[in-house]
Amino acid sequence: MLSANQYIFIIFAAPLLLLATTSASALLIMKAKYQNKKKTTWIILVLEYATSNESFSFYDLCEKTKLTKEQKEQLRWMIHDKQILSNPYSNFRHHTRIENGKHEKSAMLYAGAEDHFKLLEYVELQEARASSRTANKFAIAALIVSIISFSYSAYQSKKSMNTAIKLPARFYEVMQGIPHEKK
Repeated sequence: MLSANQYIFIIFAAPLLLLATTSASALLIMKAKYQNKKKTTWIILVLEYATSNESFSFYDLCEKTKLTKEQKEQLRWMIHDKQILSNPYSNFRHHTRIENGKHEKSAMLYAGAEDHFKLLEYVELQEARASSRTANKFAIAALIVSIISFSYSAYQSKKSMNTAIKLPARFYEVMQGIPHEKK
């Protein structure tokens, strides 16, 4: 049989220990996600600029999104391979490189339907992540409430077990008037 101290530990400390470990691990996960949060990638910046403008030059796109030389070259290849943005040129990479980039200012680009959907998918992903964080917070709050209510219920049960049962005097009067069967 358990001693009173062991019983109190089971009722109060065990749920609180569970709560502490669960909350601590959830906080560590949220902290790690927050610290690993990166800035918006340059491709998303390109898509945002492209979808907000009807047409634009390659030069304007690179200037407004502040692309580095490497990013600019990657974008040039992606546009050339028709992976991102629409253009009327058969050889976009060559066209924007001739005459020391003079044609960068005249090479017109357009955001196609696929580009709009790529950006929409990204926005939906960000909203889903935010919704997931909110759901995690509510789940932790629900866990805290359930552990507190369990602890309070156990406390009330222990308290009622140690309290003498007090019946009203009227109950004793009624009980004395009922004949008892003897076996």
